[in-house]
Amino acid sequence: MTVYVDDAAIPAGVGADRHSWSRLFADSPVELEDFRARLGAAHDCGFRHEAFVACRQPWRYATEAERTRAILMGAIPVRHRDTARLMRERCRTEVAG
Repeated sequence: MTVYVDDAAIPAGVGADRHSWSRLFADSPVELEDFRARLGAAHDCGFRHEAFVACRQPWRYATEAERTRAILMGAIPVRHRDTARLMRERCRTEVAG
């Protein structure tokens, strides 16, 4: 099982609390939530894109500081351009398995 974090750096925030956000995702939803808990992410902002609902491929957003910690904890850094492809591959594997 593997956890990934992309380099999207999407600028967003609520009020004065602004961050650059990247997506944290994994080979399974359970692994993602376990990793996120160990990461100590305070927010619970994440999505399950319609394209991945059938195969339960959620992701969570991570701030730049969380992204750095995630990589230090063993998450595989990926380019944001590869995120959708990697999620599709996990979806195919899950549906086939």
